[in-house]
Amino acid sequence: MFRTIRTGSPRRSTLVVGVFQSTQRRPAALEELDESTGGAITTAMKAPGFSGQLGTFASSGSTLVVGLGDKSSATLESIRSTGAHVRAELERRGDTAAAIEIDITVPGSVGSSEEIGQAFAEGVGLSNWMFTTHRGSAATEVSDAGRLALTSNCSDVRAGLRRGLMLAEAVNTARELAATPPNICHPGWVASQARKLARTTGLHCRVIGAAEAKKLGMGGLLNVGQGSVQKPCLIILEHRPSKPTSDERLVLVGKTITYDTGGYSLKSSNGM
Repeated sequence: MFRTIRTGSPRRSTLVVGVFQSTQRRPAALEELDESTGGAITTAMKAPGFSGQLGTFASSGSTLVVGLGDKSSATLESIRSTGAHVRAELERRGDTAAAIEIDITVPGSVGSSEEIGQAFAEGVGLSNWMFTTHRGSAATEVSDAGRLALTSNCSDVRAGLRRGLMLAEAVNTARELAATPPNICHPGWVASQARKLARTTGLHCRVIGAAEAKKLGMGGLLNVGQGSVQKPCLIILEHRPSKPTSDERLVLVGKTITYDTGGYSLKSSNGM
C-alpha cells in the first residue's frame, strides 16, 4: 500500500495510457503520444498475450499500457476499476509517480476529461485502503510502498485527479470509523475523531453532550443512549467559508449508532 497518494508535478513519471480490446484504429492523440515516446506504446502493445482486456498490462520502459476492456461497455465505473488495477501495478513495479493519460482514448460519451480523471483517482484511492489499525503481531505485515504522485498533461484531468483523491480519502476515513470495534468506537471517541477532523480540515465542530441534550429536550437521543454506560452526544460539523459564493445552505443529517438494540422486537424473525 502507498503511504500517501497526491497530485503533483514530478520530474520523472511512468506514462500510463489505456487501450480498448479489438480497437482497429487508435485515436490520433494516442498516435502522437506514441511518436513522442519513440514508439514505446506500440512496443508495449505487441507484448505476447496482451489484448486490452480490462485490468491487464503491457509495458515498455517507463510506459505502462492498461487494458480498458470492451469499448462499448466503457463507463465511469470501469474507469474507476481501471484506477484500482493501475495502483496495484504501480505498487508492484515500485513506481512513485505516474502521468495519467487515460482520457485520450476514452470516448466523450463516457464522461468529460475531468470526470474520467476523478473516477480514475477514486479507484486509485479507494483501493489503497486497508484496515490495519488493530492488526496483531501475528498478522502479515503490510508493505509500505512510500508516496505516489499523480499528474497529467491535461489540466482538466489533473483537476479530476485532485477531486477524486479527496473523495476517496473522505470515504476511507468513514470506512476507518465504521470498521473500528464498538468497545473503542463509542460516542465520545467519535466526537474526538470529529474534533480532530475539524482541526485538520478547517471545519467548525460543536459537540452537544448528554447534559445539554437533556436541556434541549432531545429525548429520542437520550432514551436510546440509556442502554449504554457511554453517554450519547450530537456532533455538528460546519464549513464556514470566509467568502460564500451562494446564499444556499446544505445540511446533511446522519445517525451514527455505536450501540443500539432497539427495533429488534418490532421485526419478524425473517426480517432481522
